Amino acid sequence: MSDPDQAAPLTSAQVQAWLGSPRFARYTGAAGGDEPVALRLYQWNAQMAAAALVDVGHFEVALRNAYDGQLNARFVPAVGR
Repeated sequence: MSDPDQAAPLTSAQVQAWLGSPRFARYTGAAGGDEPVALRLYQWNAQMAAAALVDVGHFEVALRNAYDGQLNARFVPAVGR
């Protein structure tokens, strides 16, 4: 049984069609022209971006809760709390 958290590997053609050749060229350049390495570099980059978004989501909730607390303290009457 395959791991549902693991995406199927992308082919070079699929990545180029999705990202466009100029963007994929940045990965192939960084990989010394080795397309399989460039694909792994792209996947690593996508995983790092996804991991960062988890933290952004936590920060957004904390910020929203802080705003809510301050707005309630300022604008909601004490008897309404």
